[in-house]
Amino acid sequence: RHRLDNFVPLVLSIIKLTAESSATVTELCEALEGRLRAIANADVSTRKGVDHCSLEELVRLELSPYCRSNQFDLIGPSVGIRSELAQSFSIIIHELTTNAVKYGALSCPAGRVLVRWSVQPIDRTRASLCLQWLERNGPQATGSCKRGFGTSILCDNGKAITGGTSTLGLSPEGLEYVLTTTLEL
Repeated sequence: RHRLDNFVPLVLSIIKLTAESSATVTELCEALEGRLRAIANADVSTRKGVDHCSLEELVRLELSPYCRSNQFDLIGPSVGIRSELAQSFSIIIHELTTNAVKYGALSCPAGRVLVRWSVQPIDRTRASLCLQWLERNGPQATGSCKRGFGTSILCDNGKAITGGTSTLGLSPEGLEYVLTTTLEL
């Protein structure tokens, strides 16, 4: 029941924000389908009878449908994420992935994405998780990040939905995103 109470407001928020940033009904439907599948991926990952999932599995589930396995590297320790945070991470990774497919490293065969994370203990019950998304060998990154649903999720809401901090930037090598949040152990 608790998960359903959190799920409905999340879906309603996604619908509202996606509608605001969609120019056509087709665009709205495609964006909603991808975002809802991202939430479903988090649910699949946590459905194994436990209230957490593997961060690596979650990232792999989001990236795998969009690119070849030699286009991404996942580097980090084994990390379990509670279901509420898994939903947030799924949405964030989905937005990064679709951006990379449309405009970034995954829009060309030589492009690569590196996702790495580290965990530092804070105390006996909490740890700090730092996740980095780095795109390389894609089209030249120019200009600034367009402000839409994805950018809002990654920057503003990414902070809100994970309770952490985030930075999004474009370097000549490609998009770079860093998210730091606290995990309950």
